[in-house]
Amino acid sequence: MIGCEGARVDNENIVDLALQAQGAAVPRSSIRELMLLREPVDHVVSMFAMCVANSPSYADDNSDTMANATIEMWLDAYESGDRQTAGRLCYYQPNNLQTTSLVKLEESAADSAKLEASVAFVNEEAYFVGVVERYSLSICLFGSMVHGLGALPLGCTCARAEQLAAAGKTVEPIVRDETDETHGTVPVEPSDQARASINRLTSLDAELYQAAVSRFERDVRASGLGCWLDLAE
Repeated sequence: MIGCEGARVDNENIVDLALQAQGAAVPRSSIRELMLLREPVDHVVSMFAMCVANSPSYADDNSDTMANATIEMWLDAYESGDRQTAGRLCYYQPNNLQTTSLVKLEESAADSAKLEASVAFVNEEAYFVGVVERYSLSICLFGSMVHGLGALPLGCTCARAEQLAAAGKTVEPIVRDETDETHGTVPVEPSDQARASINRLTSLDAELYQAAVSRFERDVRASGLGCWLDLAE
C-alpha cells in the first residue's frame, strides 16, 4: 500500500487476515498487490503534518528545525534543489512520490516512462486499488472482492446507501471517523503558494491518481457497489 511516505509495504499480513474470515471468494494465490492512492495535494500536506507531529521524538538538533518549519519553507527548499535543508525541515521526499514508489526505474528515466509504467501497474498488476478520499468505500470494495457481495456488513450495502440518500445525509459508508486528533497530527492549511509548489512537484502523481480513481470506480461498479457512486452525485 502507499502510506504517507509513499512506500509499498508488505501486504502479506493484511491478506492473510482478510482470508481468515469464512467465505473468502478468491484463492490466496490470486491476490497480488493492494494499494490505496491519495490526492497529491492532500498527500504532501499529510507528509508535512506528520513531520511536525513527530518532531519532538527526534533527539538531535533537527527536531527544533522541524518544529519551527512551515510547509512553504520546506517546499521552497526542495524546489530550489537544497535537499539538505529540505530534509532538515521535513524528512519526506514529495516529488511524485506515489509514482516513483510503484515502479523502480532509473532516476534519469523520462517522466513519460515513469508515468506509463506506474499507470500500467495500477491497471494491470494490482489486485485491489482504493483511494484515500473514498476510504470507507474502498474497504467495502476490498471486502466484496475477497468475500463476495453477499458477505458484506450492512453498512456497505446499497440498502444503507439508499437510507442515507433518503435522509439527505452524506452517502458514504463509515468504517471509522478519523480526524487529525485521532491521528495525532495538527491540521496544516497550505497557502496558494504551497499548493502551486505541490502541483509542480506532483504532476505525475496527479495523472496517476486520476488513473487510480478510474480503476477504483470501475471496480466498485463491477462489484455491485455502484449505488454508492450514483447516489453520492
